[in-house]
Amino acid sequence: PDDFEQQIDQMEVRYGLQWFFENAGIFSGDEKYSFSSHLMMFEMIDYLISIHNADSLTDNWRKIKVDNKQALAILSLYNNFNNSFINEWLGYVAAPMFKLSPDIVISSGEQAFLNLFSTLFNHAENIRNGVDRDYHSSDSLSKIKSDIFLLLDEADNAFHPQWKKEYVRYLREILPIVFKGYNIQIIITSHDPLTLSDFPKNNVVFLEKTGETTIIGNANGKKTFCANIAELLKDSFFMSDGQIGSFAAQIIDQVIDQIDVGFAEMENVDQIQRIIQTIDEPIIRFKLAEMLSEALGNGDFERQLIDQEIERLTERKGKI
Repeated sequence: PDDFEQQIDQMEVRYGLQWFFENAGIFSGDEKYSFSSHLMMFEMIDYLISIHNADSLTDNWRKIKVDNKQALAILSLYNNFNNSFINEWLGYVAAPMFKLSPDIVISSGEQAFLNLFSTLFNHAENIRNGVDRDYHSSDSLSKIKSDIFLLLDEADNAFHPQWKKEYVRYLREILPIVFKGYNIQIIITSHDPLTLSDFPKNNVVFLEKTGETTIIGNANGKKTFCANIAELLKDSFFMSDGQIGSFAAQIIDQVIDQIDVGFAEMENVDQIQRIIQTIDEPIIRFKLAEMLSEALGNGDFERQLIDQEIERLTERKGKI
């Protein structure tokens, strides 16, 4: 119409955008595609307007501080808006319309933990709403009817040890909620003993690499569920060359070599004693102290370590 531009100029941005969605469309031949089915966008816009703080406008980016209840409401409205475009022939940019940032600092491991479960939730929503495929899927998601095989390939790699301890428990508690209505079989690959300790041995397949070939290893004698972490490292993850770092092992080997040459040729006894004192594993510490005492023909250093250990244990006993 002749007064089109004047009408637009007189509208507030929000109502101008709604007018556009109500009246605009895309033609494909004689067929018109209307945006009117996506007007639920304005439910989200109206909600954001109702809770925003005018003082939060910064450098042309509007930041809105919300509480947990408001954040959940926004996510729900945003999810409804996204779902209105499901299986439409229009392409769209995958970048989110906005970002929710918590007002606390989280570590990269905590972020990885959250990313895992948000990704699983995203896939579940796509499956539930009939999305043909998403950016993680090479095959059609519409083929999934009731049964899901979920492969988590070393998803615990970036987790802090505390989150690794919680990994399996949260999978068991959260996934039945996320994939409600579906039968889920979870397959986990991991190199981490904390993750392995949450599985009975009959639910574990041990893989062993021989040259360029990976084979199913022998599980006889191996322990997993509630097993000692050090034993898991050695037995279940094939660490036959020890359970400490290579550098630490090298230092210990050098100390042993120095002791083995005997007192007459031993260099820098004080330095050897300082190294032994820094070793936190008591079995290794006391064995090296015993070897040094025998080489020196003097047990003063070994007695000093024993006295320190007795003092530590006595103090601990008093706190029980």
